[in-house]
Amino acid sequence: MIPPAYVRRADETAALPRRGRVLLVILDGGQACLVRARAALAAGDFAAFAADVCRTQAALFEAASAVDPTTDGPLAARIDELHDAMVGNLALANRERTLERLDEVLAAFAPLLHDCRAVSADPPA
Repeated sequence: MIPPAYVRRADETAALPRRGRVLLVILDGGQACLVRARAALAAGDFAAFAADVCRTQAALFEAASAVDPTTDGPLAARIDELHDAMVGNLALANRERTLERLDEVLAAFAPLLHDCRAVSADPPA
């Protein structure tokens, strides 16, 4: 049994995660899936490649729904641009079976993640 004092302390200190932190976690997960997709394509495991690409797309859809275009205009636009670039490059990567297209998408993820890390480090308002 968990001691009541521990439960009270947890309830008192629990807080909802900040939106910037949640967005960072979503995008980090999407990038991790894309890294796994790259490894799967390099290994010739096309089923794993497709599964991880789907997970990356799902993460980008979640990230897009986590931002408000009216208040997060530039960030929302960058997430949409990354998704659009990803769809085109991944279709070509799948057809050509080359890693260069995946590397381009991974490179596009980096600046967005950097900016989200800066936002998540900001103190809550």
